[in-house]
Parts: sequence; structure tokens; C-alpha cells
Amino acid sequence: MTEFRELPATPRTDLYGERFLELGLQKLEREGLWLLLSIHHYGWRAHRDLAAFLLSDQPLDGLRDDRQVHLGEHRAMAALEELFLLLDQIWRVIGAIESHRTGGGFLAGYQKYGDDLKDAFERLQALTEEEWRRLFSLPTPDELPKVLFERGVVDLNDLRNAREMVDDQIKTARKNMKEVSRLFDRVNITAGFQTRSVRDINNAYRHGTRVVHEDCAPEAIPWRTANPENGAGMLAGVDEVQANAREETVNVLLEGPDDQGHARLASQPRSQEWADNLVRSMQNLSVLLHKLVVSFLLGEASGGPVVGSLLLDWKRLLAEEH
Repeated sequence: MTEFRELPATPRTDLYGERFLELGLQKLEREGLWLLLSIHHYGWRAHRDLAAFLLSDQPLDGLRDDRQVHLGEHRAMAALEELFLLLDQIWRVIGAIESHRTGGGFLAGYQKYGDDLKDAFERLQALTEEEWRRLFSLPTPDELPKVLFERGVVDLNDLRNAREMVDDQIKTARKNMKEVSRLFDRVNITAGFQTRSVRDINNAYRHGTRVVHEDCAPEAIPWRTANPENGAGMLAGVDEVQANAREETVNVLLEGPDDQGHARLASQPRSQEWADNLVRSMQNLSVLLHKLVVSFLLGEASGGPVVGSLLLDWKRLLAEEH
């Protein structure tokens, strides 16, 4: 049997109280709790922060101007990849919570080989209000007054506000899932022709980094746009495509030439407006992830319904950083 040299142990965290850690170790496997606490501490926002960092457009010292442009193209595609990594993290946390509650273990659920990401989010989009309530460990309408009373809340206005916040948290989660589904939409433009989704473009970058640069064309390359007249799904309309500056897009090769010599490429936006919208969307999804993790941790520790996630939003979470 191979003997491995022992290394210094990782010390126990002092970011969480002893009693909380002991309760956590009673409910979860050690490595599962370690992963969960890591997500709670920072991992919930890591992909958003990486995307914001990539899109900050800081020049790289020693790189000439034309290559700074190409660096910006790859930064945009890498930031888009961070969005899909965040989505993968969200469905894995949800799967881990469900696995833990059915006796399969948190870590086993998190590490499970997943369905296609599109299929995973179709399932999440179909979750009912009651299923989201259970995921967030939120009290039912009948439980809410008692839960608030136990926390010292007796004002009827506070109860009314709490009901609204519970409903809003569930509605926001369902809205998030609906918006995410657009990333996987393939729009039928004409009979027999279907556009590719944002996920398809992401996959073309992930598998082979199929970016072609404007200044590297071996001959003059004619373009035709397959975008719909008025826009559909995540696709801009034809007029908007024509108005976009080519320097604000990334050319991603999706398919090689067909029998007629027509290749299919995607012009992925990378304007400042696109970058701002991407980071903002990732902030919203990061808050959703944080609420799921907080709710699960508090629910496991208390053994009851949780209302501690209701007041969490991006501004409040940023304030807690300081």
C-alpha cells in the first residue's frame, strides 16, 4: 500500500462560530460543508467578479494596439463563459439541496454528472411557487406570523411587508429562470433555417476558441445577416445589426462552409452596454445563489423555516463587505 507524506493540516475556520460548525458537521459531510461555506463566503459572487474584471478593459502592458483589440474580444467571450459557469453552479447547488433532503448527500448531488445545461434550466423554469418556497426554506403563509413572532415581530405592517417579500423572492427566482431560458433559444427565421443560441456561441468558444479576427481574413469575406427583421429571443433585429460597429462584436466560427460555400459565424456583441448588462444580470443571479445557500445553511442549523434571506440584495450584501 502506497504511503503518502503527511502535510500540515488546514486549520479550522474562524469565520463561523464553533456551535454553527458543529451543527453543520452533524448534518453534512465534511467536504460538502467546506464547499458550501466557501460558496457562502465568496464563491456566490466569484463568477460575477471575474466577468467584471475581464470586462474592465484594462490594457495589457507590452501588447501592441491591434492585439489589445483582440484581447478585448477574448475577454468578452471569457466573461460570457463566466455566466455559464455561474448557471452551472446554481443548478448544482439546487441539485445538492434536493439530494441532501432525500438522503443522497449534499456533495453527491453537487458532483452528479448533469444533464445538458439547457435541460437542467428547463426543469428549473418549471418549478412551482411551492417548490421554490421549499428550496428557500421559506415559511408557508400560515407559518409566517408565528415565525415572525418568535423573532420579536408583532406589527401587522411588518407581517404584511414580510408576506410581500416572501412572494417577491419566489417571483424573482421564477423570473430569473425565465430570463435564463432565453440564452438557449434557437429562433426559426425561415423554413429549414434556425439561428444558434447564445449557448451555442459559448460552446464554439469553449471547444476550440473559434474566434476569427477581422484583420486576419485571407481574402475579402462577404457577410449576410440571418437576424430576424424585428429581433427575437436574444437576437437583435437586422437594422440594429447593421448599425453596430464591427469593432464592438466578436466573430465566432460556428460551422464550416456548406455545399454552396457559405459558412456560419456569429457576431457576438462586446459593446460597453452589453458588458454592463451582462455584469448586472450576473449580479442578480449571484444574489439568487447566495439566498439559496443562506437559506439552506440557516434551515439546517435551525431545523425550521427561514426568513433571513428576505432582506438580501446586492447593495446590502456589498455593505456587509465593509
